Amino acid sequence: LAMITAKQVELSSTPITNAVMAYNKGVNIKLVNVAVWGMLYVVSNDQSLQGLDNLKGKEVAVNGQGSIHDLVFRHLLTQKGIDPDTDLTISYMDLPEASARLISGDIKYAVLNEPSSSIAILNAKKASIDLYRVVDLSEEWGKIPGQEGNRIPQAGYIMIEDSGITADEVISFANKYEESAKWINDNPSEAGTLVEKQNEQMKAPAVSDSLKYARLQPKMAIDCREEVEAFLSELIKTAPPNALGGKLPDAEFYFQK
Repeated sequence: LAMITAKQVELSSTPITNAVMAYNKGVNIKLVNVAVWGMLYVVSNDQSLQGLDNLKGKEVAVNGQGSIHDLVFRHLLTQKGIDPDTDLTISYMDLPEASARLISGDIKYAVLNEPSSSIAILNAKKASIDLYRVVDLSEEWGKIPGQEGNRIPQAGYIMIEDSGITADEVISFANKYEESAKWINDNPSEAGTLVEKQNEQMKAPAVSDSLKYARLQPKMAIDCREEVEAFLSELIKTAPPNALGGKLPDAEFYFQK
């Protein structure tokens, strides 16, 4: 956020909720696209888990209080009549710690995104442990009245106004991003290999597998504004005011040339 407010970057990827919070705090940004449409999963070795209702009395690891992981998970619990503060224990920790503690057996349930889910499942197999994506939070979200398509506008790209980038450059970036996403989805093995070359911690098999669960389907924000607003209108019902700035963003939030 510091680099964005200082206009040290022109474009940045971010969870939608972070973008809304920054915009409502007066940061001059615009949402360019929604790139990822829901890649949050409850991961566990308990394959018998039959939905979120069965998490009562359990401990669940979640990445970051107030993060989109946290906000979506808590909202879904509340929708099912489960008090996230009293009916179960939410332990906040970063994704690598949650994954490691799942594999060690220290915890049994964690809300992970991709590629963290795939990395944890792959690493667990090396230790002869089976982990599963037992609940797809996007599918759970799709069960809420007024929320359709089993998907969540989870993350996208923002442009920082007055940072030097032009509208034409933003459009060019968005078009190339869409082309790249299509290639990645069509060539998961090759994409995994390329990612590992850039980051040895991101192993090709896990990255390739994660693409099946990532819902990487970029769409210009102005073209999916209604869906973004439907999601935010639902989420704001349970989100603390400081998480989203207490209100939906106005029309100026959505980039258009």
